Amino acid sequence: MPHQAVIRPEKETSRVRIVFDASSKGKNSKSLNDLLFSGPNIIPELLYIILKFRKYEIAFCGDIEKAFLNISIAQEDSKYLKFLWFDLKGSEDFKVMNMQRLPFGVTSSPFILTATIKNHLKKHINVNPECVNMLNSSLYVDDLFYGTDTVKNTYRITSDAVDILKHASMNLCKFNSNSQELKDLGLSNNIAVSSSLEPAKILGLNWNITDEDSIRIETSALEQCIKHIKDIKKRSVLQLVAKIYDPTGFISPFIMNFKILLQKIWVKGFDWELKMEFETLSGSTQKTIFTSFGVNVGAIFAARLYKYLSELFREVCSEIHVWSDTSIVLYWIPQLIRKINRCLACKKYSVKSADQLSGQLPRDRISESPPFTVIGVDFTGPVYVKLGNDTEKSYIALYTCAVTRAVHIELMTGLSTRKFILALRRFLSRRSNCKTIYSDNASTFKCANKKKYSISSIL
Repeated sequence: MPHQAVIRPEKETSRVRIVFDASSKGKNSKSLNDLLFSGPNIIPELLYIILKFRKYEIAFCGDIEKAFLNISIAQEDSKYLKFLWFDLKGSEDFKVMNMQRLPFGVTSSPFILTATIKNHLKKHINVNPECVNMLNSSLYVDDLFYGTDTVKNTYRITSDAVDILKHASMNLCKFNSNSQELKDLGLSNNIAVSSSLEPAKILGLNWNITDEDSIRIETSALEQCIKHIKDIKKRSVLQLVAKIYDPTGFISPFIMNFKILLQKIWVKGFDWELKMEFETLSGSTQKTIFTSFGVNVGAIFAARLYKYLSELFREVCSEIHVWSDTSIVLYWIPQLIRKINRCLACKKYSVKSADQLSGQLPRDRISESPPFTVIGVDFTGPVYVKLGNDTEKSYIALYTCAVTRAVHIELMTGLSTRKFILALRRFLSRRSNCKTIYSDNASTFKCANKKKYSISSIL
């Protein structure tokens, strides 16, 4: 497996992480991920975790340290996880090594980790059901997000979670919370509390704890992209769309506006590096491109999820008015396609039918023509026909259509050439003239063919 180091200096732990590329493959071959079963999705939904996380006044988050590396690989399976390790001194010498722990980058790793944790939690369900249920519903792979309404309850359930995971040799660390009292209480009881002053990471989102206790989209990469944009080009808009990471669909309507904007730029026929100058565009195009560009970028920077949602969840709604615009409608279409693609019944109905394997047939067999235009002739028999008290030996001439496979039968009293010509005349009188006759070159057929040519020469 190819591998590389991912360096994250801003991380409190694991500033350097080795990531394996199990999807790498050669020409006309399959990768390791192509051959592995990724397992069913037993991880809670992202949006569910985010909303439940903001449901309580006291919220906290944590992380299992080196979670994947806590799981051993069976000895017979480690041979499939080989990688090259070069000498650190800079020489070209290398070793072929087997991964003995669950690597990050293999398609089945998230399922194996989640299933292992859930299996461990079953051992504690009777001892501490509240904490086990919390971990089952709030643990997203190796990240924990939860909260309660009081500092006391939050600290209790946090301590229980640390103890339960410690029995599986997993260290729950990097705790963070919007309550300074909770963090101080954790520090005084040897719980690994995060010391970073930067916003906490919540599944790709930023949790601003110190100032406004709000969740916002990670925009650092987007800001860097905008700083380097001197002019609005088609490439610039595409880069902006690629830089926006929104795992929860929080700002999906605005992202959809960018995609619609990119479509309209394509329709206008702009090249990748062509500057879209304001003066050279028509009025409607000016409004479409420049106004949409500024409004949507501003909306992404301003998007926030403020405070906790306790009061909102307790509201009793007597009426609900549903409203949508084109952005939501356009967003709904790909969502429906993904839903259909995951439908087992739909997959069965959309499977391509098997192709019939046809034999190598001659042209006369597959050319469109009236019945008995091309025929094959052969004899079968003998058959015995009773005439009065006597029994005579007879034969059957089989005329088979090469295209329709229809069969015409003529009874013959012998295998002489004269008898066959008479049978052929009766066949042609009934079925009309044929274009081609195939036979097995028996003597009767050869003699009949010679007589045909001799008659043709006289005529």
